[in-house]
Amino acid sequence: MSAVALSRSEQHAVETPLADRCEALILLGPQAPAAQMAELAHQPPVVSVTRKPRSPSGSVDVVRTADDEGARQAVDHLAALGHRDIAQIDVARPPALLTGTTAAAPP
Repeated sequence: MSAVALSRSEQHAVETPLADRCEALILLGPQAPAAQMAELAHQPPVVSVTRKPRSPSGSVDVVRTADDEGARQAVDHLAALGHRDIAQIDVARPPALLTGTTAAAPP
């Protein structure tokens, strides 16, 4: 396990286990530029969780959630409990999450 912190960059957090000859990397929400992600694709197996890198070549595997379906289920559940005034408070506003929330909005 290798973490990112104010005093430790994402690049350093990735390079450390690679230097220790790790057998695979699981990156949680990586912020690395596309070129750096493309370089990682030629290392041991790499999986990116929650972010699909825009890699120009040699992409890494990606695991993502169905934000729209999760939002729809959450709103449906609240509506089934009788709630009618449901708000989504979100700073980033991922499009899929907003779509699912709107699609399930109670009448």
